[in-house]
Amino acid sequence: PGTGDLWVANGGNNPSIISILRDGASTLGAPTYSNSGASTFTTTAELAIAESLAFDTAGNLWVTSRNLGQIRKYPLSAGNISQSTSQFITALSTPGALAFDTTGNMYVGETNEMTPFTGKLWKFPNLGTAGSPVISNTPVLLQNGVDPTALAFIAGQLWGTSDLNDQVVQLA
Repeated sequence: PGTGDLWVANGGNNPSIISILRDGASTLGAPTYSNSGASTFTTTAELAIAESLAFDTAGNLWVTSRNLGQIRKYPLSAGNISQSTSQFITALSTPGALAFDTTGNMYVGETNEMTPFTGKLWKFPNLGTAGSPVISNTPVLLQNGVDPTALAFIAGQLWGTSDLNDQVVQLA
């Protein structure tokens, strides 16, 4: 985190999280990446179908797994992301999209592909500080009837995408 490296959640036939190192010669403004810098961070043995990933305000990696009904934290330690999880959150049955705001609160989208427009947007409050977040295991429901498949903050506002109605929408 913070180095310009690219991280990808691959939920395909060989589920994994892949980190792709930025070419050391390129600048952050115009980075280049190559397969030679790719490494598999975790595989299906540890995490069946990595749905989404995001970094919190302290640089810890968080990953959702819809199939396992889990949100996992991989802590940042001495500049490296640990391959061991330090927190499991199992409060949601099908966690998907994931984002953090600047104060360290975690937002998670939960969709039900079998029943459109019954998804939910949840907030997991940060009980610590932005520099040292402590994410609550108990979510707060923010919105019903949304099916966010991706989440992102832009200028403090939470946005989401929905595959069900092909829209980008402003959320709570």
